[in-house]
Amino acid sequence: MQRFLVLSIAACVAASACSKSDELEVQVSTSTLDGDWVGTIAGTSLLSWQLTETPNGAGRFVEGTGTIQAIGCTTPIRVAGERTGNDSYLLVTIDALPDFEMSVAGSFVGDRYRGIYSVDSGTAPPDCIPELGGVVRVGGRNPAGLNGAYYGSWAITPSFSDTVAPYGDMQLVQTGTDVWGTVEWFGGYPCASRGFLSGTFDGELFQANVFSPNVDDAYHYLQAAYDPETLLFTGFSRLLSAGPSPDCPLLGETSFSMHWLAPFEVSAHGRPHVQPVGVVHRVVRESGARESRVLYRVVEDAD
Repeated sequence: MQRFLVLSIAACVAASACSKSDELEVQVSTSTLDGDWVGTIAGTSLLSWQLTETPNGAGRFVEGTGTIQAIGCTTPIRVAGERTGNDSYLLVTIDALPDFEMSVAGSFVGDRYRGIYSVDSGTAPPDCIPELGGVVRVGGRNPAGLNGAYYGSWAITPSFSDTVAPYGDMQLVQTGTDVWGTVEWFGGYPCASRGFLSGTFDGELFQANVFSPNVDDAYHYLQAAYDPETLLFTGFSRLLSAGPSPDCPLLGETSFSMHWLAPFEVSAHGRPHVQPVGVVHRVVRESGARESRVLYRVVEDAD
């Protein structure tokens, strides 16, 4: 995903030693689509694909698999196409939708791959691909980044101090310092139910905006510190819009605490979800303030 420029110049010991036959030889190695890419499609969904290239004449044959994931949708995809230089034309199909075809024409801009997608035939899953055409922007996945699922307390305030506070989950992927993901809220959170996240992480500070496909839901700004030893986010959530409930202005800025959840295998008969089991209160000795944190467990629902 980098362009390398190699110069070979014959050295001249003296001016008289150089002749008109001396040449400047330049060799350019173009970027490659080989690798694991993540980013956004249509501005509302996560695109993740793993691509390989095979030499094919003047261009390169590209193929791979991946997923498109949104708040209410996840669908596997197949990719096939050709790259010539930094430009490529890819065809995306979905096994479960044999009539569906989507083309992606794109090129490299720095270390990113950007393009325009167009649904050419069939009907796309509306939650995954809400528009017939739009923008694709992906970069190489950062394997040391915030990839995975995070669960924990949300809207920790005195108003929830004697009950189980609302909780939420974030599904995150990272490319470079950019972070993309989805957010869902549970446990009676009155301001929104789910949203799409885009932000940055510099290794210490996580910042993101969260918007919802429901225009009545609140928009959020998140800022949190991340502890790589405990795999814990601690920070605050600020409402950028009021939300549907009259209680939302009271929750204009609240704290949250979310922990990374290790992947685990799920049987063929169920799917995982988070269930709150209680709340823990702690009095901060220096300030006398009381903090609350939800205890939760992962359970598997039978279909």
